[in-house]
Amino acid sequence: MRKTAPIALIAGILLGLTNLARAQTVVTLQVTFHTTSDDKDGDTQVRDRVVSNGADAATLFCCSAGKHSADHWDNDSQNTRTMNMVQPLTKAQLQSAKFVAGSTANGNDKWVFVPTLTATYSDGTTQQWTFPETVLDSNDSHLVEGTYAIPPS
Repeated sequence: MRKTAPIALIAGILLGLTNLARAQTVVTLQVTFHTTSDDKDGDTQVRDRVVSNGADAATLFCCSAGKHSADHWDNDSQNTRTMNMVQPLTKAQLQSAKFVAGSTANGNDKWVFVPTLTATYSDGTTQQWTFPETVLDSNDSHLVEGTYAIPPS
């Protein structure tokens, strides 16, 4: 019986660590936009979402104050914004969710950027995903989106 006790102890510790990882919740989600070859007009609204199980878990609808405002993002610039958490989200749920990058221009705007999503969890750890260069070309004020799977770590 002595030989099985250490194995049972190790199994119990591993199970506890697995449950701890599942219990971690997302505290904040931030999106960093690295605008590359085509700027974002100041009156183009960012419409980003994190979708889990078919519902919005976090949203970012911002950054459209006007053509000559700080919301105009030049080529080769980086801007970071914090998403609004719409519903609680665990680490496991986030790692099977989708990131939807979207924009709606006031008229027409082509915006080219590389989005990076950064999650901060309840245990203080962070995780980051950088998605491919994205081209959002909104014409006649229509919403345009690009959707990316958030891969597990």
